[in-house]
Amino acid sequence: MPAGPSALVPWHVTVEMSGDVRDQALDALAVESLVDVLIDYRPMISHLPRKWTVRLTIWSETPLAAGEEGIEVVTKAAAEASLPSWPVSRIEVARQ
Repeated sequence: MPAGPSALVPWHVTVEMSGDVRDQALDALAVESLVDVLIDYRPMISHLPRKWTVRLTIWSETPLAAGEEGIEVVTKAAAEASLPSWPVSRIEVARQ
């Protein structure tokens, strides 16, 4: 039986990036600029001195694809906003 047309659905993708005690604390202005960079993804961002979390809306066929796209989008946006290149410490994907 042939597969039907693909259907994109919205997913909430939460990506957390964490540094350690040796890392410089986050610059609040850089975190604010991250909102501007991610505005098309309806971001919600929270941060502590050495950790920040962003929740995005990603349209995708599967949660795995949404998670992968979320990591890619957040990593590129963080570099554009001049945030430190900390590793992803947590990812969560939930159907919206």
